Amino acid sequence: MTCHCESCSKDHLPTYTEKFKYESFVRLIASRDGESIREFLQGLREKHGEVEYRKLRSDVLKVWKK
Repeated sequence: MTCHCESCSKDHLPTYTEKFKYESFVRLIASRDGESIREFLQGLREKHGEVEYRKLRSDVLKVWKK
């Protein structure tokens, strides 16, 4: 079986991209209840810093409000 990631294939599949991985992660977090989202984001802020926290929080809010 051939890998279809961006590194190994000229005709990579969208599900193998970092963008798709991140968007799926955002949807997963946004599917949680509000308290669970807050707890997760707080842990992310402590481990990965303010910049990562603000980016993920913004993207989760966009999905969560839909």
